[in-house]
This record gives sequence, structure tokens and C-alpha cells, in this order.
Amino acid sequence: CILYDEGITQHITGSDNVKLLANLVLLTGHIGKPGTGVNPMRGQISGEGSGDMGCVNVFYPGFKRVNKETAEHFQRLWGVENLPSKPGKTFMDIINTCKVIYTVGVNPMISAPDSNNVRKSLEELDFLVVEDIFMTETAELADVVLPAATWVEREGTHTGIDRRVYKINKIVEPPGQAKPDWWITMNIAKQMGFSDKFNYNSSKDIFEEIRTCIPQYAGISYERLEKTTGGIHWPCPSEDHPGTPTMFTEKFNTPDGKGHFQPVEYKPSAEPSDREYPFILTTGRV
Repeated sequence: CILYDEGITQHITGSDNVKLLANLVLLTGHIGKPGTGVNPMRGQISGEGSGDMGCVNVFYPGFKRVNKETAEHFQRLWGVENLPSKPGKTFMDIINTCKVIYTVGVNPMISAPDSNNVRKSLEELDFLVVEDIFMTETAELADVVLPAATWVEREGTHTGIDRRVYKINKIVEPPGQAKPDWWITMNIAKQMGFSDKFNYNSSKDIFEEIRTCIPQYAGISYERLEKTTGGIHWPCPSEDHPGTPTMFTEKFNTPDGKGHFQPVEYKPSAEPSDREYPFILTTGRV
């Protein structure tokens, strides 16, 4: 099993590095068996779940590629029009080109590269909204700060790097005006005239919609999650399915069912060490 962290991804060859790790497990046969595969140690809790929900510029929920067919599918599902049929902006494109930014649980003043450029871009925005649990460096630049509840102050689900979906239960009430993220989003949507599209009473209501939008989650319910302490691994297509702790045991999700190597060309470092700057810094997470 290969576990990698942000030192692998957060530079100009990040995508190539991940491809090389995938090539390595294919070459050695360490995939499709328990204790194998490539596993990212993501930077935030439920980072996997965010990707599952479509918080990536090239995917809709369920890792459906952004294209005309997928956009039309979700338009029918949600009863809306004009969903994007082309990939959206990357994180740094958003920082450098947008005039209004709404961040949720992210602190680009610290996490994004070139903090001087990030500060300049954020200070030049027409409007910045930050939704977070702390008064972060980014929040200090915001026009509006929305206090969010922490994971012990709200109910919901998380999805781990092993695709394990598990339920979290509220332990204490959120302090002051802090609210769950879903509640904040829903009430902003209502103020914008979308009450009929954001009519939820609980996190369970939202999870039920997730089950209809993402086939991999279809068989997972709050009732099932409350009966287990170990969670349920997606894909879980039906309520009588036990979940899938290990994927690709027989074939891959490719047209021919085979895993394919990804060729990668060498790229020199954008900032090589020299006599004046002899050290190399890499990021990590413990």
C-alpha cells in the first residue's frame, strides 16, 4: 500500500507524481487486494467526500465528467437549466481572476502558493465572504465572515480516504451564532430566491438527495450507518449490498476492463537549489 501526502502533489509535477504512483502499483500488482493501492493522505477531513460530491472543477457528483451529457443529466435530476458543460476554473484561476469569492473551510492565505500574490488578489476583490470556524488570515480580509459549526457541533457524514462513509453525531451545541455549513448555504440560497431548490430540514434530507445523485452511495442510509461503528465503503449500489472495502478485484472501470499505464515525461524543478539557496522544502502532514 502506498500512502502519499501533500509533498507529492503541491508543486508543478503533482499530477505526474500521482500517475507514477499508480503506474508503480500496477507494475507490481499491488492493487485489487486488501492492504494495497494508492491512498492520498488528504489535507482536510472528508476531503474524499468533497470530491465525491463534485467539489472538483472537472467532475459533477459521483465523479461524472463535466460534459454536455452529464450537465443535461443533472439538469433533469435537479429541475434546473444551464448547468456548466465545460470544466470550471482551477483553484488558482479563481484566486487570480474572480471578482467575488466565497470560501468555505479553506484558508488560501496560508494554504495556497505565493501568499503575496494571494493577498494582493484577495485585497482587490469586489467582495469576499469567508465561512469558517476560526478567524483565519483569509477571514481577516473578508467583507463578511460567517461562523460555521465544527464537526462536534453538527450532524452529518464524512467519507475517508478508503471510501468509508460514516456518520458523525453532534456532541455539543455550537457557540454563539455558529451554524452547520448546510444551514448557512440553504438560507443564503433562500434569500437569493431558490427556496424550492434548497428545502432541507436536516442533514439527513441532504444525504437522501446524495443517494439519488450518486449511484455509489445509493445503498447507504442514515439507518444503516447508525447500526455500524465501522461505516460502509462505497460503491454500495443497494441497501442489501455490504459495501466494497476493496475495489478492482476483477477489473477496472475502463472500456476494456484493464488498468492502463500513464506515460510521464521528466520535468525539471521550477525552483532548483543552488549555492545561495541550497535547501529543498517539502510539505507534509502528521
